[in-house]
Amino acid sequence: MIHQQYIPIKGDNFFCVSVSLYIVMKSEGVSLPLEEIASDFKYTFPSDYTPPYKIKNYEYSSENKKWGVLLEKETINSFFKKRNLPFVEVYIPINTIAEYNFFDILSAAKSTNNHVIFGYDYTRLYEGIKGDIGHVSIVNNIISEDVIEILDPGLKNYGIKQIPVYDMYCSIKSWNDGLWIIQKRV
Repeated sequence: MIHQQYIPIKGDNFFCVSVSLYIVMKSEGVSLPLEEIASDFKYTFPSDYTPPYKIKNYEYSSENKKWGVLLEKETINSFFKKRNLPFVEVYIPINTIAEYNFFDILSAAKSTNNHVIFGYDYTRLYEGIKGDIGHVSIVNNIISEDVIEILDPGLKNYGIKQIPVYDMYCSIKSWNDGLWIIQKRV
């Protein structure tokens, strides 16, 4: 199995998408400052939050489920195109993946040297109960059919850790997100 060399970076609250993209691009030799990546997205923050970066496109909300980056269908690909980066994102919604096929799809994506980011229910992954906070992490390595290694950009639970594949699937399903397969554009 191919294993990318990611450098763990501890991100600020609500910037897990930007930090994950930064980590992936850095592993590919692309040098784009994190603040520039962050400035290309739209965010929603709690009313008492002050962004750590000079970003202009944000709003406030009291609803936890809305906090973080606002992603729509082609947001990541638009970012790559705007910055003239040689990547494309293929999004696979979790509701199109049966549990018994999940490992095979994940394994196939990693075996062709793609980067895999996944969006998930943070509380479901780490505490086993439905939560209201979304998060993203990077699949760092596939250990076995039952265990994967992820790179979590934090802020809480930051770093590389091993988690059960089943827990990953359930936490993605709980948030109704999916796999973000990032590959070099041909």
